[in-house]
Amino acid sequence: LIPHVRYMLDFTLNRLCRWLRILGIDAGLETEEEERMRTKEGNLEIFDRCRRERRTLITSSSKLTHRKDCPPGTYRLDTKALCNLELSLVHLLLS
Repeated sequence: LIPHVRYMLDFTLNRLCRWLRILGIDAGLETEEEERMRTKEGNLEIFDRCRRERRTLITSSSKLTHRKDCPPGTYRLDTKALCNLELSLVHLLLS
């Protein structure tokens, strides 16, 4: 049984988000506009959404995980170390 955890994924992980949803896992995705605001303006709406919606953040950005206002329990997925999406998914679900 997979525990009921609500995830929020950054925009770069949209394929993984789709697979999590197919598997019945509650996964939200940062919008394209939120991603643009985050990368260009430094507005971290994704942190606020995680807190407001009580979601665990999954990101591929080490910069996000090193910020002091990063939500607790944030999970960084190293997409370069994992060969493909399927391995990333297994790694996430087993950790």
